[in-house]
Amino acid sequence: MANLLLDIGAYLIANDLVTADGVDFFRDALPDEPTNVVAALEYPGLPTNIGDESCDRNVQIKIRNKSYEQARIKSNDIFKLLDNPDDKIVNLTAARWCIIRAKQSPYKLSVDNAGNTVFVFNLGITTFRD
Repeated sequence: MANLLLDIGAYLIANDLVTADGVDFFRDALPDEPTNVVAALEYPGLPTNIGDESCDRNVQIKIRNKSYEQARIKSNDIFKLLDNPDDKIVNLTAARWCIIRAKQSPYKLSVDNAGNTVFVFNLGITTFRD
């Protein structure tokens, strides 16, 4: 069965931005460990349309790193990969197409209690249902 967040992870792995799901990429969670991670968290999108198999979905990408500069660089690298101004259609996998629109560029969200920096950005994604 298809899973949008797994497909995003697979795309980031294929582009050498994360190592593996559950290692430094997490879905719908930002665990306390390890320190340097990327998380994709889905939140409510728009209502579906009659007769349309596609959905407008929302995904937040969070990047945490003990280094402010490394968190900033990785967030911008992922942002540029997922939101290409010249071609909004992205094939995350051989079976998953998406139209991806960034809702904003990456920004520093917080510094956690351990002193790690968290950057974040949000995406609107049109794709098929899982």
